[in-house]
Amino acid sequence: LSTQCGFASTEEGNVITEAQQWAKLAYVKSIIDEVWQ
Repeated sequence: LSTQCGFASTEEGNVITEAQQWAKLAYVKSIIDEVWQ
């Protein structure tokens, strides 16, 4: 699981809002919490 994909996988980057970035990080954390319970 990589947090790079979807943020800036290319030099040009991707159109993603700050809210979407925080939502993605929250989603990654929820997966981590589930795996490491």
